[in-house]
Amino acid sequence: MRLAFRLFLLGVVALPLPVSGQGPAVEITRIAFRGNIAFPDDSLSRAIANRETGCRSRWLLPLCVLDLDFSIDRRTLNVRELARDILRLRGFYAGRGYREAQVDTVLTRSSDQTGEITFEIEEGPPVRVSTLTVQGAEGIEGFDLVAELPIREGDLLSTINLTTTRDTLIQRLLNKGYPRADVGSVSRMLVETPYDADVKFEVDPGPHSVFGPITLMGNEELEGDVIRRLLPFAEGEEFSAARIVEAQRNLFAIEMIQHAAINEMADPSGTVPDSVLPLQVQIT
Repeated sequence: MRLAFRLFLLGVVALPLPVSGQGPAVEITRIAFRGNIAFPDDSLSRAIANRETGCRSRWLLPLCVLDLDFSIDRRTLNVRELARDILRLRGFYAGRGYREAQVDTVLTRSSDQTGEITFEIEEGPPVRVSTLTVQGAEGIEGFDLVAELPIREGDLLSTINLTTTRDTLIQRLLNKGYPRADVGSVSRMLVETPYDADVKFEVDPGPHSVFGPITLMGNEELEGDVIRRLLPFAEGEEFSAARIVEAQRNLFAIEMIQHAAINEMADPSGTVPDSVLPLQVQIT
């Protein structure tokens, strides 16, 4: 990987780049990207810290055309952040499958203390998912755990999609009686096929569980039966994280309830099995 930083100073006088707190600031009138094919400019611009001067609001565009200062959001070069912007863009590409992407910068500066930044990008070939397997879900019945996952064979090896897929698998298990579920992922690229990734998700569902005894706390003015009728689950029913969220919404819908929390109760005696989750409903 190379981190070239080329500065072309144009104008009558060649001035050194200002360091923070020293010398006049250079206003950035334009930021451009060259060589990017996989991702548009607006996506890349959101990944960096330096910004170009622009109109404060589209409603002020007529005033910006007249170059009225109060309508313009003037941005100046941050040299330290420019070096980090190179790393940000490389990280942006690497996280989306382009692990060999290279980024250079060109600063074109005029004598009137304005300048333009161009990010020169060589994306390189992306890494794609060649095989996708989910292990550990063989004994789970009653629903299709692996249907329509966020990542599929042929997709770019994106850390965003890998994380989303892991979260999706865990959430599906949480909603189908597996509160202890965990999922890990492994991506492997062979030397002979460096742009093909074998992706494997390893599922540890834990015990299939049911709701245990439900303890109410803080309900000084509301009858316990009233609170229980707001809970879309009862002791002995299959655990579901989605139904806990629904229960909290139901409780907050009561005007006199200011706070509601539903948490698993500890079992100091150690007599409650892992497949049973006692809950505490705390309201204020």
